[in-house]
Amino acid sequence: MVLIDQHAAHERVLFDRILQRLERGEPASQLLLIPHDLDLTPAQVAAFQQHAPWLQALGFEGELFGAHTIRLRAAPSDMPEGRVARALDLLLTDMVGDRTPDRRLRQTAALIACHSAIRFGDSLTPETARELLRSLAATDEPISCPHGRPTTLILPDDQLRRLFKRP
Repeated sequence: MVLIDQHAAHERVLFDRILQRLERGEPASQLLLIPHDLDLTPAQVAAFQQHAPWLQALGFEGELFGAHTIRLRAAPSDMPEGRVARALDLLLTDMVGDRTPDRRLRQTAALIACHSAIRFGDSLTPETARELLRSLAATDEPISCPHGRPTTLILPDDQLRRLFKRP
């Protein structure tokens, strides 16, 4: 029996796609239907201003909209709109301080992939599940997500028999 963690699998697929795009300098942004106003700490506002080109390369586009607020107009194209604010908040918090974002390319791609991936328990159509498996097989490291969690578990017949207390 093969078990697939759909979140970890989708996260791996998205991570590889996002990382390749970032390495090639090809942003993938999508305009938000309704701009999001995000209240930030002063340090996050400073990080937003200081790293604006990097954020645009990731797909985030916005401008200051008051002393501690930004109006976000676009987000990474793979990211569901409902997760944009949380992902940007985490990203800006991570950027506060002396860290340079381009040296954290893999961590940034992993953060965006994690917040863009389908969630554990979300229902998939059979075709969507097949496409996810095809895409996972085409990745560089299909056995784990970017955080190291397994995407796939294999339970051999003898182990299943033991679990069900069968000979």
